[in-house]
Amino acid sequence: MDPLHQLWELYEDFMEKPELRDEPPATIGTPEDEDFEHPVTQERRKVDLARASGMEADAAHEAIFGEVDTGDSNAKAQLASTLARVQNDGGRKGVTVEKDAEFPSILARYDEIEKKNAVTPDDMRTPMKKEVPNPLQAPQGQENTVDEQVDIDDEMDYNDDVAYLQKYGRA
Repeated sequence: MDPLHQLWELYEDFMEKPELRDEPPATIGTPEDEDFEHPVTQERRKVDLARASGMEADAAHEAIFGEVDTGDSNAKAQLASTLARVQNDGGRKGVTVEKDAEFPSILARYDEIEKKNAVTPDDMRTPMKKEVPNPLQAPQGQENTVDEQVDIDDEMDYNDDVAYLQKYGRA
């Protein structure tokens, strides 16, 4: 038997016992209970709705967040975030090249030049005779010839190098 058994019984006699419940208490305000949206997302949505109604980006931002205090770095960061979102919205659509315009853009001209001078994968390959110089390694049906003989001069004068190392060290 436990030597502290009497102490445990005394504790149980004086302490109140909680009521037994079948259901756990419901939590209030959790994301599972309702559609939760972060406050920053809500503010961004309000700014976007104001912009969609025809307001300029900076005016829509000031309508939601208030006047921008240039001394507050957080206020400037929020404004920069809004303006960056506006700038990126236009970039999502991609660039369209108008070739049939009266005065084609530089991008249209460049695209036309690229199509004329298209480089194929075969253009990028090394010719076979330079790729495999050994006649024993030539593929079947092809004869491999070496056009140039390599001229190797083994005569090198290292006296200048030795003199430099002796003068400045590490020799």
